[in-house]
Order: sequence, then C-alpha cells, then structure tokens
Amino acid sequence: MCGIVAIQDPGLTSEDARAAVEQSLGSLRHRGPDDGGCVVTAGAGLGMRRLTMRSASVDSVPFAVGDGSHAALNGEVYAVTPAGTGAAPQPSRTVLGGADEVECVFEEGTASCEGMWGAIRLSPDGTMVATRDPFGIKPLWVRTTETGVGLASELPALEVAGPLPSIRRRAVAEFLLLGRFVDGQTIRNGIRALPPGTRTSWKAGEPIETRMWERPREGLADGGLSAARPTSAEIVEAIDESVRWCVDSERPLGVALSGGLDSTILAHHLLRQGVVELASVSVRVEGVDDGVRDLAELPVQGAMGGWRHRARTVDIGEFLPLLRRCVRIFGEPTSLTSTPLYLALSELAADAGIVALLVGEGADELWGGYSSYLDIARDADVVAHYAPAPIRDWVTDLLGSAELVDEVCTTCRDWLPGPRGSELVRQAERQMSLEPLLYRTDMLTMSQSIEARVPFLHGRAAELPDAFTLAELAGDGQTKRPLRTAYDEAFAGRTPPKTPFRAPWSRWLDEGLMDDVMQILESNLSALDELGVRPSVVREVAVAATAADPSARMLLFRLTTLCLWIEECG
Repeated sequence: MCGIVAIQDPGLTSEDARAAVEQSLGSLRHRGPDDGGCVVTAGAGLGMRRLTMRSASVDSVPFAVGDGSHAALNGEVYAVTPAGTGAAPQPSRTVLGGADEVECVFEEGTASCEGMWGAIRLSPDGTMVATRDPFGIKPLWVRTTETGVGLASELPALEVAGPLPSIRRRAVAEFLLLGRFVDGQTIRNGIRALPPGTRTSWKAGEPIETRMWERPREGLADGGLSAARPTSAEIVEAIDESVRWCVDSERPLGVALSGGLDSTILAHHLLRQGVVELASVSVRVEGVDDGVRDLAELPVQGAMGGWRHRARTVDIGEFLPLLRRCVRIFGEPTSLTSTPLYLALSELAADAGIVALLVGEGADELWGGYSSYLDIARDADVVAHYAPAPIRDWVTDLLGSAELVDEVCTTCRDWLPGPRGSELVRQAERQMSLEPLLYRTDMLTMSQSIEARVPFLHGRAAELPDAFTLAELAGDGQTKRPLRTAYDEAFAGRTPPKTPFRAPWSRWLDEGLMDDVMQILESNLSALDELGVRPSVVREVAVAATAADPSARMLLFRLTTLCLWIEECG
C-alpha cells in the first residue's frame, strides 16, 4: 500500500488545500482502491489512498497519530528492533499496532524498522515531515514552487501544487548519456525524489532540515567487510527470515517466477515455510528461452499441488503499445527494455487475483549478479562504466555540445560514491541500477493495485552481501558465487543460470520493429529539436542502429521512449 499526497503553501485556505489534495488523490485510486481520505489545515493538506494488506483496520486515513498529528504511509513495516534492547528484529505485529506502525518510521529509531515506505506526517502547527526507506523501495517525489512544496507517490499526482512545470533541458542530456536522471532529479524543473534513507521537514512551505541515516551493519568494520565471511547456512537463514516477513499478508499472495536463481530461491523458501496456497506468474518473451511454463521446471523440493501457475508470452507486436503505456504510467521516459515485460507480468498477476507479489529485485545489485561485473577493472572509471566512450561520442553529436556532456559527467561523479574503482561501481549500482528497477517495479505493479515485495532488500538478507568483495561475488566467469554455493545442495546442483530479464530489442529491430520506431522518431523530430537534440544526428543514429551498431541501438531505445514521453506526457 498505498498512494499518498501532501501540499504545504502558506497562501492556501483550508478549502483550497482540500480541493488540491482530493484532486491528486483521484489520480492515485489504483494505488489504494479500498478507501481514502484527507486532512487539512490552513496552508497544508495531507491525503492517502489505502490498499489494505495486513489488517481489516477501520481506522480512517490518513492515520491519527500522537499529539494530534496525522500520517500517511505508502508501504509496510515488517519488523522492528525494540529501542535499546539489542535484540533481533521482531515482527511488527508483535511490537506495534495500528497507527504505531505508521508513526515508528518517523522516530529517531527509524533505522530499527525493517520494511519499505514513503511516509508523510502533518502536525497541528502545519509542520510537515517526509521519510523514505533506505533503499528507496517506495517512491516519494517532492515538488518545490515559489510559494510552497508538494509531495506525492507518483509524478502526475504532483499537480497537487499546480500544473506540472516545464521540461528541464539538462535532463535530456542526462537521460541520453546515462539512461536516467542524475542526483535524484527528474525531467521536469523543480521536481526531485526524496533521497532514500532521509527525513526532510518543512514549515510554511520552506525546508527546515534534512537528515540521512544508514542501516546499522552488524559485525562490519569501517572498511565495510567483516573479518569472517558468512556461511552458506547463514545466507539461507537470512533470506528465509526476510521471506517470512514478506509473506505476512491477509490478501492473496503470489510470486513472480523467471526460472532464474533469484525467483527460484524465493520459491524454495515459500515451500520451506509451508506456503501451500499460492499463485505464481511468469512472463516469457517470444523466441527467448526464459520464464517458467510449468512449475515442474523448477529445481525445488516440496508440495506445490496448491500452487496455481500462469504464464504469458510477449511478442514483437505487443512491445511498443506496452512501452507507450509504461511511459504514461511513469510520467518519464525509461531506458529499461524490461518495462513492457513487467507491465505484462503485473497484468497477469492481477488476472490471477494476486494482491501481494514477491519479486527478486535487488539480488543482482547486492550479490553481483550481472555479467558486466565480471569485466570491471579494479581502477575502473565509475562514470565511464555507465557512459562508455561510444555512447558519449554519440550523445555529444546529438546535442552538439561536448561541454554539456562533460558537465553531466562531472555532476554524476559528484553524486556517485567516488571517481574510480570496481568497489565504487558496486556502490554506485544502488543509485544507477537498483533505484530505476525499484521504481519500475512499484509503478507497474501498483498500476494494477498490486503491492510488490522484495525479500532480498530486508534485514540480514540485505546486509550479508557487503561482507564480500566484488571479486568474491563475481569472478572466474560466475556471478553471485556465494549465493549459488549456498543453494547448490538445495537445488541438487541444478542451480539456474543467469538470464537477463529484458526484451530482445536488437533482434526485434531486425525483425521489423525498426519501421515503427522510425515512424515515432520522424513524428517527433521537431519536438526533439526544441529540446536541443539535433534531428540530423537522430537519423544518423537510426542508420547506425540498422547497421547493428550496439551503442546506436541502445540510444535508439532511449530516443524512442523520449519521443513516447513527449507524445503522452510532454
């Protein structure tokens, strides 16, 4: 759950604040189809749409909390470490109840919470505080105006503070070069993400304070590595605990299965915990040997007689229509070719009646799962890893400005953990790779009123990978080495291989998609020109993509989604 929105502007009357919040809540109904509500004061308003997941609570939303305040929560608190006890995390239901679960994410002991959240609290004096979980699993966007601030779970809902602002032309350069926007910003002026793991407060539309915190890491030295690497048994038990938290739901539960290691691990733990009534879903791509057609394909042991499996195949003809819908849902262009597949997966899950869906996001970034990690040099340039020379050359030509490209690279270096080194690339992955994937997962599942849950990003399951170097995680031609070793016996040596979850963009271009792509590009050349993208070079990129230039094909996808965004949202 859910969808949340807030506005703070000293010039607003209570009636104006209510009207603005209720209008934005209307655009978030899919995030909270069960009920909704808002509270207002002069100059401020707070609203919430609720998708009830773990209780049939009759409490109205936003929730009434201490001292007359109200709080809106998008997400879940699974477990809490009682303050000052040093004890292991306890399931939140045994420690907290009702509004206490919402309020705990705002306390000084926020680091003791295990879960995912974007949350806003409005005090009687008009002070507003917003907070977000450490990985940024749940989105929360902040829009600043000349007179105030607006917050929302989705970009389109930020119209709570008025019509959406103009396009940030510098963002076009960032997107083409890096496939995402830098430093938490968006494609529009004045809108940015609340950084993961932060709390920010506002009064009378002005920011008061921002605080950041990091999750305490048990047994880790200052250098980030523990003296002893965790055993396979410790890895398995940590993931088992996190899965146990994530299956706590009173709504129909499901799991997304790709046939790869991560989702097979989730299936293994669900069976280990005796989850016998479950819906599973899998998306296959035409012509790609990925996805699960039948549960008998999984190398797991346990009674699956009560599991109900559905699979869907996405073909070339569905790709662009699905991609267009994704861009409309995001309110931004995307560089992820997997987005249409994920929308298809979300629709399949909804058809299966799933409301809480377990997914494997985060395992690749934390456990070294991408094949690109095998080739990262110890002294690698972090920015060059994300913007290699061929891409940089193309974008320089597209924009006609080497200076602008250099400025974007400098901003990116300042934002990321450091300039050089394979371990710094690994740290940067949480911003450059994981955050966009989590946004994709949240937005597309919630578009179908489904809450995605990510067991690899909670508790010790999220901490143990930091005990290994990147070379230990990915080396000798094998990715996720400790994770594979931990489950080798359980899977009887049939540990699934790594198959990237993405559309075969390059192959489909060769099989006829290029004509449709060119029609989209040609229709938007004037609009691209207004954004500083040279039409003549767009055509050169298309020609090079037709000739199978891999960098040109990557850029062609970014240009295509940028054009779709212009048509749908610009």
